[in-house]
Amino acid sequence: MRHDSPLKRRRRGSANTFDRFLMVLFLVSFASFTYSSITKTQTHAATGGSFGPPSPSSSSKKEMKAAPWRHFSNTPRSIWTSSQIPTDPYIDPSDQNLVAFPASPGTHPSTFQPTRLCSDGVSRPTIFVSVASYRDYMCSSTVTNILGNARHPERIRVAVVEQNMEADPFSCLDTIVPCSTDPSQPLCLYRSSVEIYSLPAPSATGPVFARALGSALYNGESYAMQCDAHLEFVVDWDEDVIGQHSRVNNDYAVLTTYLSDVKGNISPKTGKGLSKTVPFMCNSAFEQAGGVQILRHGSQPELANPFGLGEPVLSPYWAAGWYFSRGHFVQNVPYDPNLPMVFQGEEISIGVRGFTHGYDFYTPGRSVCYHYYGKRPSLRGHEPPVVKKYWENSNHHQGSLKKAMRRLAGTIGMLPAGSSTEDVGPYGLGAVRPMEQFYKIYNIDPKEHTANVEGLCKYTNSGKLHRKITPLLKEGGGPIDYGKLGDWVVPGLS
Repeated sequence: MRHDSPLKRRRRGSANTFDRFLMVLFLVSFASFTYSSITKTQTHAATGGSFGPPSPSSSSKKEMKAAPWRHFSNTPRSIWTSSQIPTDPYIDPSDQNLVAFPASPGTHPSTFQPTRLCSDGVSRPTIFVSVASYRDYMCSSTVTNILGNARHPERIRVAVVEQNMEADPFSCLDTIVPCSTDPSQPLCLYRSSVEIYSLPAPSATGPVFARALGSALYNGESYAMQCDAHLEFVVDWDEDVIGQHSRVNNDYAVLTTYLSDVKGNISPKTGKGLSKTVPFMCNSAFEQAGGVQILRHGSQPELANPFGLGEPVLSPYWAAGWYFSRGHFVQNVPYDPNLPMVFQGEEISIGVRGFTHGYDFYTPGRSVCYHYYGKRPSLRGHEPPVVKKYWENSNHHQGSLKKAMRRLAGTIGMLPAGSSTEDVGPYGLGAVRPMEQFYKIYNIDPKEHTANVEGLCKYTNSGKLHRKITPLLKEGGGPIDYGKLGDWVVPGLS
């Protein structure tokens, strides 16, 4: 059951110009640095210059559809300057008046919106929400829920990567009734705050690529959230999660976890959360995927918060299905789009890379959304359709997974000693902390493929890890200075 907050809020502003602008900017990330035959004329929006690259051949278009990740730029758009912005041969030249991105974090063009005026006249920090959906009929209800259950939906911008078949009888913009009949529906009131990037389902190559597309639509918002397309949010979730993030006094904090099941955890009367426990990210073991051994997160223990509901708890791992952070996390730890068909390994890859860039992961002190694991709601009164998975495209991408997994494992040091690794450019490790520090502290051997599961879970769930490490927060908003731990490691079970 969806809980829509009263929506008697005044819709503000004129039609959102970001829709066209950001779509062009995202598609630019497909611009083929690898197409040496395509002219790469640059311009800046202020010049009003025109673009005129030749159209790609039909064979190039077929290749693009079959393997789109091969044509994703090796430069994250967040560090492009105006002289580096390439043209996109798949966009009409008249539509390619681009605005430069900042050369470094913190220098926002005027189009960036770290705050937005809300209906009560108060300017509040904005939230960017990235949703990847593969043929998921619950996508529209999730987006509706994100907007409708927020206390201040005006500050939220949702970017959806929708991967559907033409014959699928649903979309991420579906409303219960037409907007002309009921304009008070969240997707009617705040349609201009929803960005849709549509990718044909046969071109889908898994969650990593889809989330790379979604995160590429980030536009300077103060906060960023990533979530699955089949969730339900509690009422006033935006105020709650920002409050939790602020309480840790760490600008590099990332709240993240595997979500609890929605069943029985949201009040049907008030829309508030009912659960008194939270899942802790600690239970992981090595498994084989694509010919390599990789650390995979399993089912996580769901326990009472040792510090009381609402207080985030330091944890070792990052989860892809839900995280909430400051917006710079999206820029500083960009998804590697060159990992087709990868599922297992996505989370430890971002987690290790995030650690090296200075980010610290916390279990949220209280859940603000829940996941549909079991039976899903009906679709327009009918039995819910079977939700397809991207694996149905495996035959189109034979051999891609093994190469992608070697790239991923090599980046985070999980290939056997002596193995050659690939230069991944901006999708590699950071310079704030060494990767080896992560493995040492959490008692993980990436070469022998062993992990201290029992000891790490006991230490994390009890709050001992939090008490031991969080006093090492740097003054002025983090991050944690792990160098002060010396030779300390999380102990095993005694």
